[in-house]
Amino acid sequence: MKRNRIIALAIALVMCLPSMAFANSQMMDGNGALVNSNPNESVKAAISKNLLLSVGTVTPNTTFLFHAKGISVDGDISQEVVAGMPDLTKNLKVSFSEALTGTPDGNNIVSIIRETEDIFDGITFDEPGVYVYEITELPETTTGIEENEPYESLTFSKAVYTISVYVAWNSDRTATVIYGVGTRVNVPDVSGEQVQDKKIDATPGGDGDRYDHSQLIFTNTYVKTNAPIDPENPDFATESTLYVSKLVTGNMGLLTQYFDFEIELTVPAIIENKPAFYRAYIVENNVVVNPSENAAGSPMGTDAVGTYIEISTLGVTKFKLKDGQRLAFIDTPVGTGYIAKEELVEGYIQTVQVTTNAVAGDIIPVVDDNPLSTGPQLVGENLNRAAFTNNRDSAAPMGIDLNNLPFIGLILLTIVGLIGFVVVKSRRRRYAVEK
Repeated sequence: MKRNRIIALAIALVMCLPSMAFANSQMMDGNGALVNSNPNESVKAAISKNLLLSVGTVTPNTTFLFHAKGISVDGDISQEVVAGMPDLTKNLKVSFSEALTGTPDGNNIVSIIRETEDIFDGITFDEPGVYVYEITELPETTTGIEENEPYESLTFSKAVYTISVYVAWNSDRTATVIYGVGTRVNVPDVSGEQVQDKKIDATPGGDGDRYDHSQLIFTNTYVKTNAPIDPENPDFATESTLYVSKLVTGNMGLLTQYFDFEIELTVPAIIENKPAFYRAYIVENNVVVNPSENAAGSPMGTDAVGTYIEISTLGVTKFKLKDGQRLAFIDTPVGTGYIAKEELVEGYIQTVQVTTNAVAGDIIPVVDDNPLSTGPQLVGENLNRAAFTNNRDSAAPMGIDLNNLPFIGLILLTIVGLIGFVVVKSRRRRYAVEK
């Protein structure tokens, strides 16, 4: 009997678990709105910020801002009514710092997602009703990134959402609570699979199953280029975003010989308006020189810095370098991909060392008689270079050194004398035997 009571109690506890687990939770109802099972607790909602960066980019220290525009209360859109709606500004912001990192995808793009606090936290609705807001992103940040071109640039989200806030009295009618929130997509964000008029889940932290953040999301792209302080007068010794250099060593290396190169650039995937080319200058002793001997038939142009070679972003560009020269860029963004190659040169030992984001890699030799290649590389925020070295030392002489002729003569004379001695001695022995 006692055992039966224990079993019955256990069954009762198990049946109560669902109501215990979800007593303080919210969920989507059949109409696509967030509701809370506890009539005395308000529904929570948050805004997600999805910041996209190229691999190698340090996350900016900045705060993104959002705007909640009042639309109506219980369908009333009059200016007087809308002006009296609670202001949600308090919690419409989300911050990022350089300590935040993400995982790259297959396109070398890092996604970092942060949420606002509950946008209704600390907000008081004086009376019950249905309050409708339009949620957008403000095209500005608290650190002025958008004003720091060409060093930093942001593409802001154009997404627009309508959020309907359902407010009622609590159980003892002493205060109001938000018993439901409906969020609808007006203009889809670029992330995910949003479509116009779709209802989404704005629950902070997501639903714990399909997603781990609010689906009321705004996606921004952040691009950084360590351009020169004075773009028209760059210091190529310290301000090149990327350069390919040539060094000739050895006591038989030809310092005036031009060596054949090619480079292939890849624009970071997050950049929407991809340029057809980047500018590259031939620099010698930190001074831009005329690249007519270096262009190898590639297009050229001229700007305030000097004459440059147009390095295509749509394929391979050929160029030439001699000892002490660099092909230097000042406008390649962080995350730009590149592969640089040098054609084989008979008589030289060819190597290259790649430095990415100020970290030097191993020295790379020629492999299987293929052109010397850096392999796929990415531009980081700090020093980026491909340093090619060709070494040619003097070969061992194959002719006779006249200075050694006296010694060679003595050796030969000794050998001849030895042979003569052996022959004479052999004949004497034969003559003695015959006698």
